[in-house]
Amino acid sequence: MVLNKFYIEDRKGDTLLYAEKLAVDISLFKLLKNTVEINDIELKNVRANVKRISPDTTFNFSFLVDAFASDQKKPEENVKKDTTSTLKFSVDKVSFEDIGINYRDDVAGNDVKLYLGAFKTKIKDFDLANQHYVIKELSLVNTSLRYLQQKPLVKLVQHITNSVDSTEKKQGKLPLIEVQNFVFSNVKVNYDDQISTTKAVADVNDLGLVNLNVDLTNSKYSVDDAHLNKSNILFAFKPVPGNDLKKVKDTVVPEKSPLGLIIKNISLADNDVQFDNLGAKPTPKGMDFNHLKINQLNLGASDVSYSAAGIKANVKNGSLKEKSGFVLDELRGDAVYNDKQIKLSNFILKTPNTSIENATELNFTSMEDLTKHPERVKLNITLKNTIIGLKDAGYFSTAVPANYRNEKIKINADVNGYLNDLNIPKLQISGLKNTQIDISGKAKGLPDIKKTFLDLNIKKIHVTKGDILVAVPKKSLPLQSNCLT
Repeated sequence: MVLNKFYIEDRKGDTLLYAEKLAVDISLFKLLKNTVEINDIELKNVRANVKRISPDTTFNFSFLVDAFASDQKKPEENVKKDTTSTLKFSVDKVSFEDIGINYRDDVAGNDVKLYLGAFKTKIKDFDLANQHYVIKELSLVNTSLRYLQQKPLVKLVQHITNSVDSTEKKQGKLPLIEVQNFVFSNVKVNYDDQISTTKAVADVNDLGLVNLNVDLTNSKYSVDDAHLNKSNILFAFKPVPGNDLKKVKDTVVPEKSPLGLIIKNISLADNDVQFDNLGAKPTPKGMDFNHLKINQLNLGASDVSYSAAGIKANVKNGSLKEKSGFVLDELRGDAVYNDKQIKLSNFILKTPNTSIENATELNFTSMEDLTKHPERVKLNITLKNTIIGLKDAGYFSTAVPANYRNEKIKINADVNGYLNDLNIPKLQISGLKNTQIDISGKAKGLPDIKKTFLDLNIKKIHVTKGDILVAVPKKSLPLQSNCLT
């Protein structure tokens, strides 16, 4: 079936819908076997304009609805229940090209503009009965979406208590979607909610996913390969403390999140990311976590996983630049985080001023042990040829004195044991203006400093008062202390 140059105008003579081509290739003989087999759907050069502009309170397509509606209620007919099998659906190819849709609703305050350059997909399996869909290829190219939410002309009343109450949610199987090859190229999204003061902008130059699996029933998501290149992401919002969500009752006790995410390989190359908390004033200096602007974000990682059981990642490379001036040149390492272990191995971090080689492992019975039961926390830390530039520390803290911003600290350390009973085979610290520390020994009683006992083998200690003040508050030092040897 082919429909060419289809046109509908509204009562004001403006274009309501225009379609240069609508083609559907369907196997008619399969209908006799309760099968709807669509070989191809093609939609080309379409323009649609849907609007409800003040002071009008009806949409410009309402006359079509009225034309097909009947004022007379048809008598109900006794229809025998169909005992035949339900219809089966299958779709092979879908192609949309040059689609423009404008939607404006002054009553609800919505203004949406969508331009779809090219959308193509090839479907392998379309199992509607079992909610299982396998897509061989899905691509979206040269597409833009702009969504503007303004203040509605009328107050929209929502029955929140009815919609939020989890007991009202219907239980059932949700779709299982598999996409073997997913491509977004030159896709722009601009979301602006002026009511909640939330803005999100995405300029996606190149996004690709291979073997994407979306299991909505079990909240499990996985992908073999993911990449995002030369793209810009912005998110800004203003917290609204006036939301009184406590009045909305939910009768279901919150459960542990079942969300599971697995990414075998991920690559981010030359991306820009910006985040703004519009409710917080920008800080004049240093890293402002309420107003981040990251340029040239690069990341390569494998075996990334997130679930209720914990987080794992093997970071192969990472680098970025932040508007504060902070620069990350290199990031590598294997990370594990769960409710019984925090582990960082083969960790390397480099900036123009800092170089860290670290291996850290903490084992415990629960997260509560970290603050309440140090005797249950087993620690193993190795720092090798680590250099910390105080210029980098100054991006994160204003406590670094200006005359120390160009100084560095060199650390070599081996520390192991339980938090309240540590072995220190080696602790070497040098740098700042004139600091040299070389000790080994044991530390018992930590983290309570009043109960701490140190048994140290001091090979060398030389620390000036100025160097101490970089890390220790001035009020805690003796007034006459100038040099410790």
